[in-house]
Amino acid sequence: MITAETADGTVRATVMAVGAGEAELRSTSSFRGDRFGPQTRLWRLLVDIGPS
Repeated sequence: MITAETADGTVRATVMAVGAGEAELRSTSSFRGDRFGPQTRLWRLLVDIGPS
């Protein structure tokens, strides 16, 4: 189950695991602040879900 919402440049997501395992949440965003730097940013969150 995943829900997501965006407000004022912030993204909020809710995820529910149905069993033990690993997951990766990823997001990319555009960035124009540095003309010599990367045009996009990658955000990653690695999650390890154990048995309950």
